[in-house]
Amino acid sequence: MKKFTLIELMVVIAILGILSSILMPSLSLSRQKVRQSVCVSNLKQIGLCIYLYSTEVDSSLPGPVYSLAKGEYKSGDQTLNNLLAPFGNFPAATNNSYDDQHVNKLFLCPSFISAVDNSTAEETIQYATFGRDPDTNKRYFGYPSTNDAPMKITAVDKPEKSVALKEIDKYYWPGSYSGAVSANIRHGLKGGQAARTALYFDGHASVKYESATP
Repeated sequence: MKKFTLIELMVVIAILGILSSILMPSLSLSRQKVRQSVCVSNLKQIGLCIYLYSTEVDSSLPGPVYSLAKGEYKSGDQTLNNLLAPFGNFPAATNNSYDDQHVNKLFLCPSFISAVDNSTAEETIQYATFGRDPDTNKRYFGYPSTNDAPMKITAVDKPEKSVALKEIDKYYWPGSYSGAVSANIRHGLKGGQAARTALYFDGHASVKYESATP
């Protein structure tokens, strides 16, 4: 039986090292693409939940809600993740404080790493609502502080181009919020632009490339 010489073993190890250096970036990119696809899929499901909500509330969009949305929710929260929870097969909010039984997982990005203050994924604000009427400048989802009621889903102007929900991070949405804001641009940069997933009012979702800061 022929034995390998030390030189032959070193050559084999060197070849394996080269192959690993070639394959690892590809595997990492593949994992990133899978997570991105899951995030887009989650947003599409949120879009379906918005549609189901509107069919039960006289074609009205869910609201009024505050802009920022995270995974966890409790009774009284005027947030999109809370109002849509039952339509995504999550329990309705009957809890007076946050717990691990009331988390709308559709609002959790699989590429989340950490918050500015190292809050958990469930505690971190990962998305924000968007969209205003071009004539009145009122928010389509309404807004509690200004007593604006949500509009009907049919009132949205150019729904295929109007963003309803988009992921945010400390670069796009700087501010305190107790530090519970995503610390990273979760889907990376491409050509100097940040890749962020977005849901549009017509129900489709995609990756939106934009400036890292607004």
